[in-house]
Amino acid sequence: MRRLAVACAALALVCGCKQPQAQLKLKLDVDGGACADQTNVTCVNYLQFSTGGDESSSHCQRLPISLDNLCDLAEVAKGQEVFKLSPDTPLPITLDGLRVYPATGCSSVECQPKKVFSGTTVGGQGQKVGDFVGGVIELPVTVIQPCGDPEEFFSLPPDGGTCAEVCHAPDLVVCDHVSGGCLCKKLPDRPVFQDGGGDAMDGGQGGIDSSP
Repeated sequence: MRRLAVACAALALVCGCKQPQAQLKLKLDVDGGACADQTNVTCVNYLQFSTGGDESSSHCQRLPISLDNLCDLAEVAKGQEVFKLSPDTPLPITLDGLRVYPATGCSSVECQPKKVFSGTTVGGQGQKVGDFVGGVIELPVTVIQPCGDPEEFFSLPPDGGTCAEVCHAPDLVVCDHVSGGCLCKKLPDRPVFQDGGGDAMDGGQGGIDSSP
């Protein structure tokens, strides 16, 4: 995806055609540096959007594309229903970018989701979106845990074995016994399982490869 010329995006928060509207402004060039330089975000495959400081109110949405860098988040946000909130929506608003495996939603219990980037609206504690009609609500987003090394899923061999064996070492195991196999950190130029017992699978997860 082409790099965006600007590092923020103003998004309508109030549905309908009536003006004025409150605007949510994503700020992507923050303390971590220019958003175009934040490239280790490719593994993110879900956005989690919560309001009022209450995670139980969160909305989970599968990313339709792979993010080349953090700037791409502004393009993804345009036109997405998750960003169209009613005037009664409580603040603050929090946006999290997650790597989830298996790719079935934001609350996987088999493998702890990795929170790659996050941001929360500035100010407005205890207020609602409708209190800012005609104004701007800023939401700075920063990378807090880069994707890191690429990850691969491998099935356990039919005759048994452990994920430490499949992944070559315990510290290379990302998630143990997930979906009948193992999520491993990939070893450069080396197959994860070498005796023919483990078969590579993608598990429906297109965003696991986090290489730049």
